Amino acid sequence: MDVPANDSMGLTVIPSELPGVCGQLTVHYTNLVDVIKNTANAALSTTAMGSDLVSGNARVAFGNHVVNFTSQAGDGATHLFNGAQALIPVSQDYADTDGSGGAVVTLPGESCRAHE
Repeated sequence: MDVPANDSMGLTVIPSELPGVCGQLTVHYTNLVDVIKNTANAALSTTAMGSDLVSGNARVAFGNHVVNFTSQAGDGATHLFNGAQALIPVSQDYADTDGSGGAVVTLPGESCRAHE
């Protein structure tokens, strides 16, 4: 379906869910950083450095792949981290201003502020 350029899409933001979104972004960031580290460690592993031609070529090919993967995944990790950090003050502002409904803004046992 083509959407004409002059049409706009609505965005619904539920402020009480922002801390949960922040927590999810932080979890995904942590997991992605772990994957990047593990991949880099595997590429640099001395056990991957066989003396035969096939092992050597495989190590070089995997090493070249890791460079591209790390670059792109690193950018993704940065976006996840920045997104989580951007939600901290917004979530805090909401928590400070929404007292009328007795809302609980943070999830049980979770807080984005722990990552500041």
